[in-house]
Amino acid sequence: MTTSLLTVMMFVSIVAANVTGTWTFEMNDFSGHPRSFDCTFTQEGTKLTGVCGEEGQTVKITGTVEGRKVNFQHQTGKQNEITAHYSGDLNEAATTMKGKWRVPNPDDGKPMSDGFTAAKR
Repeated sequence: MTTSLLTVMMFVSIVAANVTGTWTFEMNDFSGHPRSFDCTFTQEGTKLTGVCGEEGQTVKITGTVEGRKVNFQHQTGKQNEITAHYSGDLNEAATTMKGKWRVPNPDDGKPMSDGFTAAKR
């Protein structure tokens, strides 16, 4: 009985992660410059949508939340020809996230990536 209860509690903990709300991201951009921006997420089941950006420049995101793993992407570049990908892990309380972003280099197509942290406000 104790094992079954523990299993159910762990399952509920994993499924219950909800990232709906505003998050502040801290990262270095592909040029190595520190950057901070907000994302407002809406989660319905495992589907994630929202907007990210700063000072009137926002992009729409789409993605997924599965357990404590968050994945999303958005278009960027001069003509939205580049897809930026973000993959992060939530803490147990689903109030912070740590992960990596990646995007192809617009000059040579080679992958570029770096880390990010985010906190739910």
